[in-house]
Amino acid sequence: MDPIKYMFEKPVLNGRMLRWTLMLAEFDLKYVPLKEVKGRAVADFLADNPIKEDSVTDMFLSQMKTWFMSKTIAISLNIKKLLVHGDSSLVINQVTGSWKIKSDSLAPHQAKIKELEKYFEEIHYVHLPREENQFANALSKLAALVNIADHIDIMPLCVERRSTPSYINEINGTEEDEIEPWYTSILKFKDTGEYPDNLDARGKRALRMLSTQFVEANGGQLYKKTAQGVLLRCIG
Repeated sequence: MDPIKYMFEKPVLNGRMLRWTLMLAEFDLKYVPLKEVKGRAVADFLADNPIKEDSVTDMFLSQMKTWFMSKTIAISLNIKKLLVHGDSSLVINQVTGSWKIKSDSLAPHQAKIKELEKYFEEIHYVHLPREENQFANALSKLAALVNIADHIDIMPLCVERRSTPSYINEINGTEEDEIEPWYTSILKFKDTGEYPDNLDARGKRALRMLSTQFVEANGGQLYKKTAQGVLLRCIG
């Protein structure tokens, strides 16, 4: 997915990839993976775009019984009842008092949460298992991949549930023995040195270079040899 990461981490390179690596070696490059955008992005967005306190907002707030948001935002909106969802069972159990805090680094956070709880009349903590948080994780990964222009305030995301399968015709009715494996030309060239009839000079050269990446073993079975020396069996 990332060519720089691929070139820096692959132990053996040849051809064009090797030349690119040598050309980039003079620069002080460091690969840093793109982190996921967590739920904190929603809180930051609300903090940067506060809601105006008018009569419509006050009426809307009064009709809501339970809110789902971060505590800092909830305090600023004068919310009194809050339901907190967390995907970490460790944090949720420590906040509720079910587990003791043994780490010194987590103790200040626990004290801060207890201080914020004084602003609410009712607050509940619920652990959200990973299997129930798949949609939020998918949205966070999608947000990390999409570049939104500065002048766009809202970008709607439409999620549709399909009622029909994604394929049109089922692949069946064809016996595997009737179809030659994709590696037939490579295996035949390694055995006899013969080329397929429909190859030109360029295709023959490509087949020769491709065949060097494969080895034959175990009674004619073809394997692809990786840079680490691992043999990957070729299947049809």
